[in-house]
Amino acid sequence: MKPKEWIEQIHKGLEFRRIYGQEDDWYGTEKLFFERDVQVFGPNLIQSTGDALLSDLTVPNPRILVTPRNGEMMVSAEILEALDNYLLERLRLRESVEDCFLWVFLWGWSCAKIGYDSEFGFDYKGMAPGMDGTLSQFDKKGRRIETGPGETGMPWVIPVMPHDIVVPWGTRKLRNAPWVAHRIVRHVDDIKADMKYKGTPIATMSMKDFMESYQTTMKPYRTAVDLSGSTSSSEEVFFAELWEIHDQEDGKVRVVQTGGDGFLREEEDSGQINGLPFVELSEGMRTSAMWTTGSARYLRQSQEEMDDISQTAQIQRRISVIQFLYRKGAIAKEEFDKFMRMQIGAGIAVEEGVGSLDEVIKALTPVNNNNALYVDADFVRRNAKEVVGMSSNQMGEFDKSTRRTATEVQTVSQAASTRMSRKHAMMGGFYGEIIRKVNQLVFTFWDDSHMVRVTDPWGGEKWEKVDPERIKGEYDYSVSFSSEPPVSEGSDFAKSLQAFQILAADPMVDPVALRGVLARAFRDPSIKKVFLKERPMESQNAPISGQMSGMPAGGGSLPTQNGEASGSML
Repeated sequence: MKPKEWIEQIHKGLEFRRIYGQEDDWYGTEKLFFERDVQVFGPNLIQSTGDALLSDLTVPNPRILVTPRNGEMMVSAEILEALDNYLLERLRLRESVEDCFLWVFLWGWSCAKIGYDSEFGFDYKGMAPGMDGTLSQFDKKGRRIETGPGETGMPWVIPVMPHDIVVPWGTRKLRNAPWVAHRIVRHVDDIKADMKYKGTPIATMSMKDFMESYQTTMKPYRTAVDLSGSTSSSEEVFFAELWEIHDQEDGKVRVVQTGGDGFLREEEDSGQINGLPFVELSEGMRTSAMWTTGSARYLRQSQEEMDDISQTAQIQRRISVIQFLYRKGAIAKEEFDKFMRMQIGAGIAVEEGVGSLDEVIKALTPVNNNNALYVDADFVRRNAKEVVGMSSNQMGEFDKSTRRTATEVQTVSQAASTRMSRKHAMMGGFYGEIIRKVNQLVFTFWDDSHMVRVTDPWGGEKWEKVDPERIKGEYDYSVSFSSEPPVSEGSDFAKSLQAFQILAADPMVDPVALRGVLARAFRDPSIKKVFLKERPMESQNAPISGQMSGMPAGGGSLPTQNGEASGSML
């Protein structure tokens, strides 16, 4: 397609997003989350619920566990696991995932973009001699023209708001989209200095315009719309709105600009390795479109009800202040002022000859129905928790409504855990897919000059060379979110060794099979040297429990698949 045709396709994709993603409500939901109006009286249910949900899913330190799909890649998996957990920290992946999930909570969808070297497109033809990256982050004078995550010879991960992603009509899964357009806003001088671009960039917005573009879908500088309505003065318009199109059909990346008529970039997409360089995250269940509704939008009704309840309670508290009637002239002004100051133990004088005190002043009984309002408020809170599938205990609260039996508590806890477990699985899959794509970039573009520190099963540390040709392969990735010590190969072996020592004393346990369990937990193939092919005659009758380590001094044979003895551990 020609540039103008791409612009038209992007314009149609924007309309697809607006309708199915309910984009017209995005800014209002965001405003309720961050900026409460001064006239609003109730607690911010949207913010508190979102914070509880975000904390439950992202606070524990994540840890990547790599499992090879081929038994010959055991040692490589150990190196790759150490590398991935290093990159997890180096790339600040946890921060990016937290941003993505916050946007999912607000708007129903977000994604992470994975790249290498330059933030605005890696061109492997421009790799610097002796390096596994480029210097396109700098202009010819050495001035940095990229201040984002791009670093020479390193992968990167950035969170992307749904406002900046466009897909064609009918897209249900991002990975199946024929193309994805990512909106990028850059200063025109940086675009001119970037060696990857050609042509002349056109300034169409200021940074004020850019920030306001997240507040409305009908901005005057939107693609394929007249640009003359920009609210900024011409002196402030220094930025170009670019659309970076990743085409999965021909494997190319193209860059068009709002108001332009040509490609600023058109070349092979180096980031498309086994799919598009994006990983999507969505909390809700999908029907016919990729765009979904965020939980925060469903909470807006609960928020409105809570505000109304809080405002009514405030009014009732104010009118419940003591009220009374008094006979005019029965109390002198200075004495009345003393009474209104509410001083403890204050006495006031009543004028003589005005009759009994009952005839001087009469208190009114205020009407206060706050207790009923508090019950309503608890009901609204429960509805809000139901939206995200969290119980009171998961929100950090105690259920004080009535006494519950242990069975009832367990049933509710299991139901809440079932809903949350799906979200945990979703987060784990998100991490795993990001790491998988990062690894593909490492396998493709890194050389063997990198080193990583590996912890062996015995707790020692060693430095291993990261050789892409050696570690390249197919792996399964899982993520631990537990607040307990992270899962690792060393902890797996320690647990197996502890079980070995306990079970070795049981005469009903097959010692050969038990050694196999320990051997499989120990990834270093050199452990097979410990076992002899045949047991010495004098040790054949020795019980396995007679050794401190649980292993006979003479070693032993391991069974093969056909049941015959063998010296191999695998």
